[in-house]
Amino acid sequence: ARETQRTITRRRRQLDLPTNNRLYSENPGAAAFAETLFLIATNSETEPPSSIKKQLISLATVILIECGSTSVAVKCLLTADQISEAIALCSKRSKSNKDSAEAKSMGSQAKDFFRVAAKTAKGQNESDRCKSFYHLHCFLKQYDPNCFSLDKRKVRVSRMEDKNKSAFRKDISTVVVEQSVLAHEIRFPDELFSSPQYCRKFRSMFGYAESVK
Repeated sequence: ARETQRTITRRRRQLDLPTNNRLYSENPGAAAFAETLFLIATNSETEPPSSIKKQLISLATVILIECGSTSVAVKCLLTADQISEAIALCSKRSKSNKDSAEAKSMGSQAKDFFRVAAKTAKGQNESDRCKSFYHLHCFLKQYDPNCFSLDKRKVRVSRMEDKNKSAFRKDISTVVVEQSVLAHEIRFPDELFSSPQYCRKFRSMFGYAESVK
């Protein structure tokens, strides 16, 4: 914790930032400082205690919002696996189409939210996973409805190999699959759902083809 505080203080001095948070929006180095706070909070080698990590992320988010860098805040929140906070922030700004377009241009694509949701779901029970993916689906329908548009693309798939074939020979074929744009960009985490019924339901909700094999 002391090392974390020293790092924050050193970075604050480097950017010549004031100690009063209300003045951050007037300082050109504030956004850089906020991103540094995110890096400190998510550093796997020197990751601070959960309570301090939460405070750092919260402060960094507030600073970025005050600086008018909401899109950067969303991107940083996703990098920190804070998907609920990222969704909440985007939802508050959803009334402005400009904000949504800006957030997506900064790297906060539908696939980025989906990737973090899948990562977070690994630590949840199946009931909470279903709630999380349902919530994500409702959000993406507003945030980026185009990600559910169907598109036909060529997909390379591995087929079951004949036992008599060489073990070094890869049996790969290319097929044309129609599924959502999102489904073409990121695989669905079937392994997270022990219930085939739930798995099929969510694959269908997000526009994934039933099977590409």
